[in-house]
Amino acid sequence: METEAKKDAPEAAPEADVVTKIQDHIALICARFYNFIGALQRDAPPAPLHGETIPDERHEHLENEIKVMRKEINESLTSLESLIQQLPDLSSIPESTQWQEAAGLEAAGENEAATLEKELQTAKQKLHLLYNAHGALADASLPH
Repeated sequence: METEAKKDAPEAAPEADVVTKIQDHIALICARFYNFIGALQRDAPPAPLHGETIPDERHEHLENEIKVMRKEINESLTSLESLIQQLPDLSSIPESTQWQEAAGLEAAGENEAATLEKELQTAKQKLHLLYNAHGALADASLPH
């Protein structure tokens, strides 16, 4: 069943799949940076005030965390670079052709948006009719 659904589904262009993977990977990297910075802020030793000394008990643990974080970020950036390398080389396609293709895609998107807007309006009208019918049935069913 699942394979039949996959066969019936329209296949996206491979470039679009790579772009989606890149977007997802960048989101993952951003989330890691956010979490890593939060962890570093949480675990950082306090700053000394006016020459007071701070015990060095958590510095080793923090250094190990930083090494792990650095390794994860480097691995993520390396895999991002490999995804970027999978993008097609557009330098051989003239810029005017690229603009024409972009304009065509934009027009197709606008047509699809208009179609979806019409379907939305039709669905809203049907929903309004259903609400009215439900109200009429409720009024008829309730004793007066």
